[in-house]
Formats: sequence, structure tokens, C-alpha cells
Amino acid sequence: RTNLVRNLSHTLTASIACAALPGWLFLPSIISFMPSLRNLDGGILVIVLCIFMLIALSGLSYLWVRNNYEEYETGIVSHDIAISILPIMLSGILVYIAGLGMLVAA
Repeated sequence: RTNLVRNLSHTLTASIACAALPGWLFLPSIISFMPSLRNLDGGILVIVLCIFMLIALSGLSYLWVRNNYEEYETGIVSHDIAISILPIMLSGILVYIAGLGMLVAA
């Protein structure tokens, strides 16, 4: 039962990360859309909130590594690269949110 829950959480996290990753492809279009905003303050607010969320996701990465410290210590798993890339993959959804925020701010 424990392995089932663990495998489901791994699969769900991987699915969300893979769905969020292509959001980074829309970043150039959002940057080119920024000067055409009528309300520049709203666009800046959206960018600041996205940067804050990226920092929060990076902090969560530290908690994930600390949570799995026993497995790292015994050498069972070594997913250092995967844990470090996961916040960047998940923050791709922030680009989608920023695009929606830019449309609302325009």
C-alpha cells in the first residue's frame, strides 16, 4: 500500500511537471506583449508575483531533499538533478498564469 501511494505521487508529480514545462515557450511572446499594456503597473505586478512563486518553488525543492535525506544517506536513490530541475519544470505553469494576468491587465 505504501508503494502504491508513493508511485501514484511520483506519477502525478511527473505528469504535472511535464504539462507545465512547455509554458516556458510562451515567455518571449509575453515579454513582447509587455510594452503594449495600458496598465504597466499590473504587468509589473504579475512579473513580481511570478518571481516570488519561483523562489517559493525553489524553497520547496530544499524541503523535498530534506524530506528524503534518509534515502540519500543510505545511497538508495540519487535524484539530485531531478530534484533541482523540478522547480523549473513546475514554474512553467507560472508563465501560463503570467500570460493570463497580462491579458487581464491589458
